[in-house]
Amino acid sequence: MDPVVNDLIDPAVGQELLKVFGLVDDWFVRSQQKQASPVPGSSLAGDDKATDRYPVSAAAASVLISAVNHIHAVRTLIVEAKKVHPNAPLTLLRGALENAATAVWLLAPTSRDTRVLRRLRLEYANAWNSEQARLLAKATGGRTLVERRQRLQDMARNRGLTPDQVSQVAATAVGFRTIVREAAIDVPGRDPEFTEFVWMVCSGIAHAQIWASIAASDRTIIGQVSPTVSQVRLTTNDQFLLAAAQVTAVMIADGWQYYDRAVACHR
Repeated sequence: MDPVVNDLIDPAVGQELLKVFGLVDDWFVRSQQKQASPVPGSSLAGDDKATDRYPVSAAAASVLISAVNHIHAVRTLIVEAKKVHPNAPLTLLRGALENAATAVWLLAPTSRDTRVLRRLRLEYANAWNSEQARLLAKATGGRTLVERRQRLQDMARNRGLTPDQVSQVAATAVGFRTIVREAAIDVPGRDPEFTEFVWMVCSGIAHAQIWASIAASDRTIIGQVSPTVSQVRLTTNDQFLLAAAQVTAVMIADGWQYYDRAVACHR
């Protein structure tokens, strides 16, 4: 019997998951190594110069490594621990998809101005979340959110971005729904609507939302709480698990491809 197949996974689905996990093994090895620095004159070297202390290359490498970390955990659960939890694999795949999409979102646009703008928007989201955490912890010191926003907008102006683009830097903290969809739009041949759907379901599963459980889980009634409320056991729907793993793997592969191209070549 194949090592990924057990009584919780259909053998045909297991075979397809193995193909995904074969890629994951290679990515995991890569993620443990030092990532290539941008070659002078390369696309990423130019992006890094334009974003100064917030290099695009470091941000892209960081989220790709995190994406691999998450999907490798799914592989470990299913292949080594031989467990298929109803929620955990999809929650992990959500993290992997968000991180991989962030790399694609940063690297895929052909315009450097767009890449710079997205890097600054991502940094503003980081600054905004950092500020919320600081307030909750009642921590003092450090630059305020206003100061950090000003620095990012000044960088955008110095780059020569339009007033509208400068305002976009800190208009709102960019969210993962936007990042995932726009990343899929940026790659020719990808399906933005299905990619966004997979992300939405995985996110819903992470928060135990009923609609997501209906979309991604198989249900068995095991008891009756009341005449109108049933007690249900949830198990992972094999086909959706496979679809989520495949969509995520494609996004990770795209991210590495864009990174490898940008780190070595000029655009």
